[in-house]
Amino acid sequence: MFRSSSSSSRSSSSSSSSSRSSSSSSSSSSSSSSSSSSSSSSSSSSNSGSSSCSSSSCSSSSSSSSSSSIVVVVVVVVVVVVVVVVVVVVVVVVVVVVVVVIVVIVVVVVVVVVVVVVVVVVEVVVVVVVVVVVVVVVVEVVVVVVVVVVVVVVVVVVVVVVVVVVVVVVVVVLVEVVVVVVVLVVPNIVAAESEVVVVIEVEVIVVVVEVVVVLVIIAL
Repeated sequence: MFRSSSSSSRSSSSSSSSSRSSSSSSSSSSSSSSSSSSSSSSSSSSNSGSSSCSSSSCSSSSSSSSSSSIVVVVVVVVVVVVVVVVVVVVVVVVVVVVVVVIVVIVVVVVVVVVVVVVVVVVEVVVVVVVVVVVVVVVVEVVVVVVVVVVVVVVVVVVVVVVVVVVVVVVVVVLVEVVVVVVVLVVPNIVAAESEVVVVIEVEVIVVVVEVVVVLVIIAL
């Protein structure tokens, strides 16, 4: 009896375990079915979303993305244009500044060269004028010296001539006096000689003396 009760209890336990396994299998099947239903719902929802994306909301998103890309392109173009304009302006300013500096340097150099040339020309002119003045002064001094020498020589010559003339005159007068004395005294001293011979001799002596005086004057 006891054995039958134990076997019945075993059978009841096995039945309970079989019922547990069936319940677990049913729960797993229900969970798998629920997961499949959820996946199908998600797939259906994604399908419905894709179908809804193909409608007006998709077109609006594409238009907004295209407008944003246009804005970006416009901004890039504006930035590039601004950069190019700034670079061109900077290059033009630099070129203008360089040209102005070169022109100023050239003008300054030309002015300095002209001033130096003018100064040199003025100095040369001054030197030439000074030389001319010195030459003129030297010539004047030489002329004055020559004039003085000529005047002195002329004065000396005149004095010498005057002295010679005076001497000649004195000599002639003395000779005449001697002749007169001889003419007056000799006839009384030399009575033997005739007066004509004495006068001739005296005249010859006078002529000889006069010739000697003239020769002396010519020699001087």
